[in-house]
Amino acid sequence: MEYTERGKLSIKTEFTSRKRNQIIVSISLIAMIILFVVFGENPDHVMLGMPATVWGPAFVVLFTGGIGFSLFNWRCPACNKYLGKSLNPKFCSKCGAPLT
Repeated sequence: MEYTERGKLSIKTEFTSRKRNQIIVSISLIAMIILFVVFGENPDHVMLGMPATVWGPAFVVLFTGGIGFSLFNWRCPACNKYLGKSLNPKFCSKCGAPLT
């Protein structure tokens, strides 16, 4: 599919925003996993004034939300199809829209 220069710019701008959001969510999820592993070893440990029994379910909810956001966010701005596992695609493998 052919895109106008204005359309390409719009797609690239939206992709840049989605990529930034994806990186923020990915870093947050990795940090959360590390904290859960480090502090989850001792069930009596208190983190931020809350016991590990509270952090376990909170971790599951936050992790599930992060994955859900990622599936919603990481889509082609042109065709809204999932972009796959690559963090830096140059174009959409479904519609061919230029992303960078």
